Parts: sequence; structure tokens; C-alpha cells
Amino acid sequence: MSLPTSLATVLLDSPGWAWLHYNSHLAINPVQTKAVTSFVSAVLGDALAQRLSRPADARLWRYDWARTARLAFFNGAFMGPLGHYYYGLLDENVLPDTPKSAAAITSKLFIDQMMWAPICTLIFYVYKCFLEGRPRDCIKEVKQKWGPTTYASWKLWIPAHIFNFAVVPTQQRILYANVISVRPEG
Repeated sequence: MSLPTSLATVLLDSPGWAWLHYNSHLAINPVQTKAVTSFVSAVLGDALAQRLSRPADARLWRYDWARTARLAFFNGAFMGPLGHYYYGLLDENVLPDTPKSAAAITSKLFIDQMMWAPICTLIFYVYKCFLEGRPRDCIKEVKQKWGPTTYASWKLWIPAHIFNFAVVPTQQRILYANVISVRPEG
């Protein structure tokens, strides 16, 4: 049994339509679009991580909606909007006449991984402690997790951002980073 031609066309054209629709929203309201994109990717990524890290005995497992909400809010309210301005500032201020040169890519990567990522990681752990109702644990948690998290992130984000800064247009960088972020972490 085959689908009617018009339905098949709609289904096959959906990725193209979605891309055009996303880009039209990006052109009209870039900050809000990136906030929503970051929120949705956090929900998807955390759902995947929780699903894959559940115990063998599923009866002992409960989905942690509060965790997903905290992560989604952080990404949607902070990382998406801040990332919009951050990537714009990088492109405007780091070798703007040769933005795809090796020197520009290396400089952006250095700023991103030596300044932006460590600061964002620190802010995330403080935010997480406060929203979990554990403000007194912030210093301990940052001391325990900040370094290992930052170092581990370099394995993923250095190669990912080389591609990001070399190929991905500025307006698409949040979407690209969000797609990369939707991975199991547990």
C-alpha cells in the first residue's frame, strides 16, 4: 500500500519545511528561538540520559522530572540567550576580517574552552545546588566536579567547536551545540 502522492510529498518535505520554519523564526526573534531550542534539547538530552542510566530493575527507577526541569530552565533561560550574544561577540571581535582562518578558529576555541566553558560550568553547579535546595553544598560540589567536568568536556567540545567555528554560520551555532549536547551522559 502506498501513501497518496500529496501526503508522501508532505512527509518527505517535512525536514526542509522544518528547517525553513526554524530559520524564519531565527530571523524574526533569534534570542527567543535559541532559548526554545536550548530548552527542548535539554529536555531531550536529559530524558535520554535518565532512560539509559536507569537501574536494571526498572521498578526501582522513577523519572526525575525536577532534574529535567532544572536543566531545561538553565539552558532555555540562560545558555540559549547568552550563547546568542556570546557567539555574536566572538565573531565581531576575534579576527572579524578572516573569521574562518586557522588563527580565528584557534582564538575562538581558546576563548571558548579556557574562559566561557569553565565559567558556564561553575555557574551551572552553583545554580544546580541552589535549585536542589543545597546551597551549603555549592563550594564542595564545585570543588569536586568543576575540574573533572571541564576536562571531560574538552574531549567533546574541542573537536565539536573546531567544526562549529570553521563551518557553522553564527546564527546556527546554538542549534549545532544543542544537537551535539543531546547525548547520553547519565
